[in-house]
Amino acid sequence: MMMRRRVFGLIFVAIMAVVLVAGMPGCGKPVKIDITPPYLRDLAEQLNFYIGTAVGYGSQTFPNNSQYMRTLKREFNAVVAEYTMKWGTIRPDRETFNYRPGDELLDFAENNKMMVRGHTLSWHQSVPAWVENGNFPRDEAISLLQDHINKVVGRWKGRIREWDVVNEVIRDDLTGQTGENPRRGNSVWERSIGADWVEIAFRAAAEADPDALLFYNDYGIERKSRKQDAVYALIQDLQGKGVKIDGVGFQGHFVCGNVPSEEELKASLDRFAGLGLRVQFTEVDIRIKKPVTPEKLTLQAKEYERIIKVALEHPACDAVLFWGVDDGHSWINSWDKNYGAPLLFDSWYDRKPAYYAVRDYLLAEIERRQGGEEGEENEKKEAQDG
Repeated sequence: MMMRRRVFGLIFVAIMAVVLVAGMPGCGKPVKIDITPPYLRDLAEQLNFYIGTAVGYGSQTFPNNSQYMRTLKREFNAVVAEYTMKWGTIRPDRETFNYRPGDELLDFAENNKMMVRGHTLSWHQSVPAWVENGNFPRDEAISLLQDHINKVVGRWKGRIREWDVVNEVIRDDLTGQTGENPRRGNSVWERSIGADWVEIAFRAAAEADPDALLFYNDYGIERKSRKQDAVYALIQDLQGKGVKIDGVGFQGHFVCGNVPSEEELKASLDRFAGLGLRVQFTEVDIRIKKPVTPEKLTLQAKEYERIIKVALEHPACDAVLFWGVDDGHSWINSWDKNYGAPLLFDSWYDRKPAYYAVRDYLLAEIERRQGGEEGEENEKKEAQDG
């Protein structure tokens, strides 16, 4: 009887080992995934470039999901808080500042030599009800905004390289009519302060941390449009008033098959870099209309490669950040059920064709630059010998 139990025990262990490698029945994809080097972060660092991601906070993501954490540390050298530095999380009431999740992310980033983007100091969304419904008079609203920025930026002064100071000011539905107001009317700051709230926010951030890079961040400006024109005019106006603004973040929330062409992307970066600004792709994902097919994944990979190519080749761009680590924890899953699979890693943290396309282009760029350096050295040597 004892021998039979031992045999059954050995058989059970063997079966479980197979299951762990091959995956649980009915669960779809095998558990075993490709984690072979080189990794994105290592390649990016060779190029003095940042490959980053938004980091979710909770029981299924940071810091509690071990697979999420391993992927995050292995593949990225920059992070941005998805929600933990927004008003809705950081300031649930007027007197309370919930810094703990942000502190945890910063400690993690510093321990793993990652650059940190702060996101976001002012936005029309993720605003707590006490702010949204506060009906503050203008002077009090200004004081509230300045105080918040001063405390939050001051809390992490010197630890956060760059901040999205103002997020998504310009409307999507511009018609170009004479006298049209391009600004969002549903912003509590626009309603309570007026148009100069953007200037006030940037000045407060510059005062709180003079060394931080300050960005305006928006979507739908990656190709020429009325919205892009309005953002350009807004930044020109700020610069004309002597406001410190260092860069523009092109969010890059795209639909597969509708990513701007290489020429369009380059022209958009050129336009804002012409104002003396840094440019970055700050929230990139490319969602696929369901059903997700191998053909659509291949197209998605080509479009991700296009973005990386434009970013790496542009002298004013030093970062691309994806809006999430894996498909399973993307905001797209709750925002629009008709779309999915927007990121480089699938729901099992396995690499998708998009991952390999990005990695291959990073490798090719390293080889290209090394070849260029060798060519320059050979030319210098020939000149010396001659």
